[in-house]
Amino acid sequence: MKPSTLPLLGLLWLSLASTYCPSTRSVPPPPIVSSDGNLLESLAESLKGLGQSSKSWNDSTKPFFVKVASKYENLSSFHHPAKSLNKTSAHNVTNNFIYRMASLTKIFTVTLLLQNKIDLDDPASK
Repeated sequence: MKPSTLPLLGLLWLSLASTYCPSTRSVPPPPIVSSDGNLLESLAESLKGLGQSSKSWNDSTKPFFVKVASKYENLSSFHHPAKSLNKTSAHNVTNNFIYRMASLTKIFTVTLLLQNKIDLDDPASK
Protein backbone atom coordinates (compact mmCIF):
# COMPACT_ATOMS: atom_id res chain seq x y z
CA MET A 1 0.00 0.00 0.00
CA LYS A 2 1.33 3.42 -0.86
CA PRO A 3 2.16 5.75 2.04
CA SER A 4 -0.06 8.46 0.54
CA THR A 5 -3.23 6.36 0.91
CA LEU A 6 -2.86 5.86 4.67
CA PRO A 7 -4.07 9.38 5.58
CA LEU A 8 -7.08 8.86 3.31
CA LEU A 9 -7.93 5.61 5.07
CA GLY A 10 -7.70 7.43 8.38
CA LEU A 11 -10.12 10.08 7.17
CA LEU A 12 -12.47 7.38 5.89
CA TRP A 13 -12.42 5.66 9.27
CA LEU A 14 -13.04 8.96 11.04
CA SER A 15 -16.03 9.75 8.86
CA LEU A 16 -17.52 6.29 9.43
CA ALA A 17 -16.92 6.41 13.17
CA SER A 18 -18.70 9.74 13.54
CA THR A 19 -21.85 8.80 11.59
CA TYR A 20 -23.76 7.33 14.54
CA CYS A 21 -26.96 9.30 14.98
CA PRO A 22 -29.29 8.10 17.75
CA SER A 23 -33.03 8.45 17.34
CA THR A 24 -34.55 11.61 18.79
CA ARG A 25 -37.94 9.94 19.24
CA SER A 26 -38.87 8.19 22.44
CA VAL A 27 -38.50 4.45 22.04
CA PRO A 28 -40.23 2.02 24.38
CA PRO A 29 -37.85 -0.16 26.37
CA PRO A 30 -37.62 -3.81 25.28
CA PRO A 31 -39.75 -6.19 27.33
CA ILE A 32 -37.90 -8.44 29.77
CA VAL A 33 -38.86 -12.06 29.09
CA SER A 34 -37.79 -14.83 31.45
CA SER A 35 -36.51 -18.14 30.17
CA ASP A 36 -38.36 -20.40 32.62
CA GLY A 37 -40.41 -22.19 29.96
CA ASN A 38 -43.53 -20.04 30.25
CA LEU A 39 -42.56 -17.87 27.31
CA LEU A 40 -46.04 -16.80 26.18
CA GLU A 41 -47.25 -15.97 29.69
CA SER A 42 -44.04 -14.07 30.42
CA LEU A 43 -44.32 -12.19 27.12
CA ALA A 44 -47.94 -11.25 27.83
CA GLU A 45 -47.02 -9.97 31.31
CA SER A 46 -44.06 -7.98 29.96
CA LEU A 47 -46.15 -6.36 27.23
CA LYS A 48 -48.94 -5.54 29.66
CA GLY A 49 -46.39 -3.90 31.96
CA LEU A 50 -44.92 -2.01 29.02
CA GLY A 51 -48.36 -0.74 28.06
CA GLN A 52 -49.09 0.41 31.61
CA SER A 53 -45.70 2.00 32.26
CA SER A 54 -45.34 5.45 30.78
CA LYS A 55 -42.22 6.56 32.63
CA SER A 56 -39.82 6.15 29.72
CA TRP A 57 -42.14 6.73 26.76
CA ASN A 58 -45.50 8.29 25.98
CA ASP A 59 -47.90 5.35 25.82
CA SER A 60 -50.93 7.58 25.23
CA THR A 61 -49.91 8.33 21.62
CA LYS A 62 -48.27 5.06 20.56
CA PRO A 63 -50.61 2.13 19.99
CA PHE A 64 -49.12 -1.27 19.30
CA PHE A 65 -50.18 -4.81 18.56
CA VAL A 66 -48.03 -7.90 19.01
CA LYS A 67 -49.02 -11.29 17.64
CA VAL A 68 -47.00 -14.46 18.06
CA ALA A 69 -47.94 -17.07 15.49
CA SER A 70 -46.60 -20.27 14.07
CA LYS A 71 -47.21 -21.64 10.63
CA TYR A 72 -50.23 -23.52 11.98
CA GLU A 73 -51.85 -21.37 14.68
CA ASN A 74 -51.96 -18.04 16.48
CA LEU A 75 -50.21 -18.48 19.81
CA SER A 76 -50.76 -15.13 21.51
CA SER A 77 -51.80 -11.57 20.79
CA PHE A 78 -51.63 -8.32 22.73
CA HIS A 79 -53.24 -4.97 21.93
CA HIS A 80 -52.31 -1.65 23.50
CA PRO A 81 -54.56 1.29 22.54
CA ALA A 82 -53.30 4.86 22.34
CA LYS A 83 -55.76 6.50 24.68
CA SER A 84 -55.29 10.07 23.47
CA LEU A 85 -55.46 9.44 19.71
CA ASN A 86 -59.02 8.24 19.32
CA LYS A 87 -61.25 8.56 22.35
CA THR A 88 -64.12 6.59 20.79
CA SER A 89 -62.21 3.39 20.00
CA ALA A 90 -59.40 3.48 22.57
CA HIS A 91 -60.99 0.77 24.68
CA ASN A 92 -62.38 -1.36 21.82
CA VAL A 93 -59.13 -2.62 20.30
CA THR A 94 -59.59 -6.25 19.22
CA ASN A 95 -58.13 -8.73 16.72
CA ASN A 96 -60.23 -7.03 14.02
CA PHE A 97 -58.77 -3.57 14.66
CA ILE A 98 -57.06 -2.00 11.63
CA TYR A 99 -53.55 -0.63 12.21
CA ARG A 100 -51.41 1.47 9.89
CA MET A 101 -48.23 -0.44 9.21
CA ALA A 102 -46.18 2.35 7.58
CA SER A 103 -42.78 1.23 6.34
CA LEU A 104 -43.06 -2.19 7.93
CA THR A 105 -44.82 -3.48 4.81
CA LYS A 106 -41.58 -3.07 2.86
CA ILE A 107 -40.06 -5.94 4.82
CA PHE A 108 -42.87 -8.28 3.81
CA THR A 109 -42.79 -7.16 0.19
CA VAL A 110 -39.05 -7.75 -0.12
CA THR A 111 -39.34 -11.14 1.59
CA LEU A 112 -42.09 -12.22 -0.82
CA LEU A 113 -40.01 -10.99 -3.77
CA LEU A 114 -36.96 -12.93 -2.58
CA GLN A 115 -39.07 -16.08 -2.16
CA ASN A 116 -40.48 -15.64 -5.71
CA LYS A 117 -44.03 -15.55 -4.33
CA ILE A 118 -44.78 -12.22 -6.02
CA ASP A 119 -43.41 -10.39 -9.03
CA LEU A 120 -42.83 -6.65 -9.46
CA ASP A 121 -45.26 -6.71 -12.38
CA ASP A 122 -48.09 -8.25 -10.32
CA PRO A 123 -51.13 -6.05 -9.65
CA ALA A 124 -51.34 -4.51 -6.17
CA SER A 125 -54.53 -6.49 -5.51
CA LYS A 126 -52.64 -9.80 -5.56
